[in-house]
Amino acid sequence: MEVSGHSHTINVYMGLPGWPSYRIGDNRIPFRPLEEVDTIAVCFEYNRPNPRTAKKMVDAIKAKGLKTYTLGAEDDPLVGPKNFMSARGAIWVFKIVDGDRRKAEEDIRVILTGKGYNHGRVGVPLNLTPGQIRVLDSQYAVKFPPGMSGAQIRQLIDGYAELKFKIFGNTRVIRFPDSLIEEHYHKLDQWQINGDVLFGEHDLIAEFIDDSVPPSYHVQDVEGGWQVLKDLNPDIEFGNPEIIVATIDGGFDPAHDKLSGNLSNGTPRIRAHLDITNGNQPNLDHGMGVIGIIAAKHGTGPAKGIAPNTQQIAITRPDLETAMYAKLLRWAGGLLDPADIPADWPEIPGAHIINCSHGVDGKKGYFVMEALTELWNHGILVVYSAGREKNVYPNFETQRPWAAHPKTIAVSNTELDHSTPPTESIEGFSNSGEKIDLCAQGEGVASISNSGTITGTSAAAPMVSATAALMLSANPNLKPRDIRQILRDTADKIGSSSYHRGFSQIYSYGRLNVKAAVKAALEPVKKSVNAICHKPRTQYYEDTETFQVFGTLEGCVNSGGREPM
Repeated sequence: MEVSGHSHTINVYMGLPGWPSYRIGDNRIPFRPLEEVDTIAVCFEYNRPNPRTAKKMVDAIKAKGLKTYTLGAEDDPLVGPKNFMSARGAIWVFKIVDGDRRKAEEDIRVILTGKGYNHGRVGVPLNLTPGQIRVLDSQYAVKFPPGMSGAQIRQLIDGYAELKFKIFGNTRVIRFPDSLIEEHYHKLDQWQINGDVLFGEHDLIAEFIDDSVPPSYHVQDVEGGWQVLKDLNPDIEFGNPEIIVATIDGGFDPAHDKLSGNLSNGTPRIRAHLDITNGNQPNLDHGMGVIGIIAAKHGTGPAKGIAPNTQQIAITRPDLETAMYAKLLRWAGGLLDPADIPADWPEIPGAHIINCSHGVDGKKGYFVMEALTELWNHGILVVYSAGREKNVYPNFETQRPWAAHPKTIAVSNTELDHSTPPTESIEGFSNSGEKIDLCAQGEGVASISNSGTITGTSAAAPMVSATAALMLSANPNLKPRDIRQILRDTADKIGSSSYHRGFSQIYSYGRLNVKAAVKAALEPVKKSVNAICHKPRTQYYEDTETFQVFGTLEGCVNSGGREPM
């Protein structure tokens, strides 16, 4: 349920009287009391057990009065034959047969520790739908005041909670003992009233959703954008090597022949690769498919990156989303204080663009939303795939809050049918609605995945990210708001849907036009402080020094501007 306020939408989550609740962002979300829940989840954010060790651990857990819980059919593509597992084996779900929850959780932790996996987390699954599982335990992300020292933080929580690790600044992850959740929040609220805590929320464990499907049909046309850059400077036809794009995804192979080697200025194509999963069975197929659209160098084979002469930062994330994700975003943008960067993470200057072809189902999270705002404010563009839940506004904002964030770009997916000439339409499961910026042609895109193609909003998003890299190559002074405005204004208004002030409920601001976007980035329309729209090479264009950028004259006028008299 959603209630619209004067300035933003407030989510209201319904539960029964007496139900406990957990906090995510500004939401309190009720859930069934633990004594009524007979399932337990075991989660491995990184370094999950190999199959042989996993079997021994599962057998030991079953011997403690639990049995594996069936999540889906044996042939479920999200779960596979090990149908009590999800997130590629990072989540195991069990059903309590004998004994109570507290005893079962203690037994599981003893087994995990005995096998050297004491980093595994044990909690209650709030959703048992594969791909959308969320798990609640006693771990919280807490923001302490800037002036509070580490010693003062440890003194404050001593006797109440265990300090797990530092995320960034004075934000820490702490773990309370296995007491009632209401007691945890009572203590957090007490600290907040006393001024010892600024904010705290559950470090909820959630599955990442990679927004791709098996390949189908795609037409890719970016030659016009390359030509604009070639006419400007032949050395940057395929992007300026000073531009840096980061991709956060499930896994990469930096040594792949399409990613190896140097750019035109001698800089390595892969500037850095960070893998925080400890090399734990990365999802190379999806990650390589995504980064290939951006950066695959040209040559043999059909895969050709849109911006292959730009630097790449490849970030392998876990299959599970926790508080660490906010830290990865900040690191990618170069916003972490050096003291907050682990010693084994590579040094980077920070990306101009961050591509995220993933999401989580319904988890907003204060610290991720805060990171996205700060990245935008520091001039770093973050692009998200819109997802494939077939949602429209307002459901999209609830289920994909990062993509719907006002300071990110969300990209949906179009497809072509096999008619002559082909008809373009929104892909059947792609999300759509007011919080999505534009769509892109993301069907069967040639890339360097195992199958040689990638399809879905996962493919559409890197097409936009790569186009943004070309736009910055043409005009490095563009801010994220400028790039978004130009992409919206220059998008082709496809389909039979009506557009009001350039926007359609189905196609958003239209389908990506790479050539038009790069050309407009080089010579944008300027809207002066007097709301006059000046096109390039007109009388007052060069003299207009304070302005807002638009991709077209129509976009400027639609925003309330007017043409010169």
